[in-house]
Amino acid sequence: MKTTIEYNPNAQPPYAHMETLVDFLLANGHSLARADRWHNDMAAQICFVKEPINFDLIEQTFELPPCIQLSKDRNAIECDITWRTIQTES
Repeated sequence: MKTTIEYNPNAQPPYAHMETLVDFLLANGHSLARADRWHNDMAAQICFVKEPINFDLIEQTFELPPCIQLSKDRNAIECDITWRTIQTES
């Protein structure tokens, strides 16, 4: 049975749904590529991981809200609402 991740605009922090994915990746063999969990970019905040994102594991484990896009070609998970991205550092 999959776990449903929902976007809640009243959650604190407002990107809590993305934190769930970061925590899951870290618990399943990924590691942060930078000391800061969320790196401030010009238009977004990015959590860089060292390893390629295991999209199959994410799809097997979670039902994602429509605002979260799995960008396999960019090796990234993006939220269209909060402008948070989880991405493998190249």
